[in-house]
Amino acid sequence: MKAGLLRVVAPAVLAVAIALFVHPAGPHAATSTPVAAGGWVVFKFPQPAPVCTGAGFAAPYWDQLDCGFGRVKLSGASDSAVVQVEFVGENGATLGTSSAIGDGAGSWEFDVAPTATWAPGKVTVQVRVDGTLAQGTTQFFFRQIGGSVAADTRVGGYKPSDSIPVSGRLYEQDTVGVDTRKTNVPGRYSLRVTVNDRAAKSTATQRISFVVK
Repeated sequence: MKAGLLRVVAPAVLAVAIALFVHPAGPHAATSTPVAAGGWVVFKFPQPAPVCTGAGFAAPYWDQLDCGFGRVKLSGASDSAVVQVEFVGENGATLGTSSAIGDGAGSWEFDVAPTATWAPGKVTVQVRVDGTLAQGTTQFFFRQIGGSVAADTRVGGYKPSDSIPVSGRLYEQDTVGVDTRKTNVPGRYSLRVTVNDRAAKSTATQRISFVVK
């Protein structure tokens, strides 16, 4: 009697187990496609804050007085989506945010307004759509420092054992129209000098530091 009951129940239990395993596969297999951000452009106004007017121009270098706007194309975002643009510093900290407004055709516009509290360096621009980070970023530079150094020119050049004077400068870069303005700033930089000693068949490397005032 008990053996017969087991023969009847076992197939039923097995059928239910299969149904439970197979049934959820359809709905759970569907995944949403991440929003893709591309076609980035970042423009600076020729008139700095607080005016912030004029025909914008593409600018890789910014300072704390600059202001402008950017545009990004979002693939996979609805027209009613909440789109937030984030400006992220080199250390991963969020420097600022801006709400983006769509044109109904996939393009979204946002303000760019750096402040003196932003950390200098590369700024990564990313976008969140309904709270989810989209794929694709762009970058610009805020109060980026540049430098140049070269040996002083001498007629006839230099020979072994000569002292070689060098001159250099450090500067902060800012895009103005089609040019990059370079404003001298104080700081410290270093050179790595490699010396080949042919007699001893050896190579020595030294680091020489300079202070620019």
